[in-house]
Amino acid sequence: MVDRYRQGAELDGGEVALTDDGPIYAFRADFPVMMNGAIPVTGGDPARLATAAREFFAERGRGFSLFTRTEAEEDAAAAAGMHPLIDRYPAMVLREPAAEPAAGLDLRPVADASGAREYLDVADQAFSAIGMPAGILADLRPEAFFGRDDTAAFVAHSDGAPVAVASVVLARGIAGIQWVGVLEAARGRGLAKAVTAAAANAGFAMGAGCAWLEASHMGEPVYARMGFEEMFNYRIWVEAPPEA
Repeated sequence: MVDRYRQGAELDGGEVALTDDGPIYAFRADFPVMMNGAIPVTGGDPARLATAAREFFAERGRGFSLFTRTEAEEDAAAAAGMHPLIDRYPAMVLREPAAEPAAGLDLRPVADASGAREYLDVADQAFSAIGMPAGILADLRPEAFFGRDDTAAFVAHSDGAPVAVASVVLARGIAGIQWVGVLEAARGRGLAKAVTAAAANAGFAMGAGCAWLEASHMGEPVYARMGFEEMFNYRIWVEAPPEA
């Protein structure tokens, strides 16, 4: 997960600061939730990471997120004056390939910049519906989603129009699934399951030993039915931009 967030920021043209306590990453977008953040790592000092992240983002005039999963990490976030925003953000693992999507589904792998733009437009609309400002995902650099040996992305179409997406990045032998989204008008048809299965299985085909994702409240029941099991639960804390 750490490598996936780091790589995502770097491919987007953002910044990454690697510390012994965890990475601090910044995408080009200044939105503080998820797009700018710090992730504590086992054996590190979460209080020191929170301080370093605050200094890093203050210099850039940004707010940021801190992922926590232990009491020490939560104490560090609270002591830093951060505010809990998402109480439940479970990390879930699938240990074997998923059932293949139903035959007849118009599922297309992203193979060029046009396909990547299509992917990002769907993701942007899907995530805007659950609170992310419009335009942030649409502005990600498309090169991060095709033409790489460690990456695969998929777009499901209905009546010729793109309606659902998911992608996967292989890091340290783990297939990290990300940006799973379905347009509101197309929900309830099993498309989230289909694109997630396609991404997970692409990761296994690339040599992954398991597939991993962090689940939103909408996605968690879908993933659980697919066989994903919760490893632990993140809580996401946020510090607002300095001017706020």
